[in-house]
Amino acid sequence: MAILTDTEYDEDLLMAVEDSPSTFVLHMPEVGSPSFNVSTGVASTPSDSEEVIGLIEEITSKEVEQGHGIFAYGDRLFFIRVADLTLVPTTRGWIVYGSITYRFIHVEKDPSERLWILVGREV
Repeated sequence: MAILTDTEYDEDLLMAVEDSPSTFVLHMPEVGSPSFNVSTGVASTPSDSEEVIGLIEEITSKEVEQGHGIFAYGDRLFFIRVADLTLVPTTRGWIVYGSITYRFIHVEKDPSERLWILVGREV
C-alpha cells in the first residue's frame, strides 16, 4: 500500500467531491443566538451561512450499531473539505440539503484535518 503525499491526498479529496458533488447550505448560529423578540413573541436563531459542495451518504447499519446510541437509521454523513469552508461547524449548526434540514449530532475532522465529517439528523 502506497502512502499518499499531502498533495496527492488533497487531489484525491478534490476528485471525490467533484465526481459525486452535492450542494448544501451550511448554517452556524451567530454568537448570542437564539434571540427572542418580546413585541412579536417570536424566537429566532440568526445564523451565518455559506453554500458548499461535498458528499452525502446514509449512515450504515454497522455505524448505527457501533455508535453506542449516538447514531440512528436515517442519519446522514456529510463530507466537506476544510479548505472549502470559512465557517467552523459545531453541533449547534445545521445543513439544508434540497428542502430537508439536518441538525448536526456529531462533528469532527479526519485525522489529516483536511476533511470535515458531519453527521446530521433530519429535523
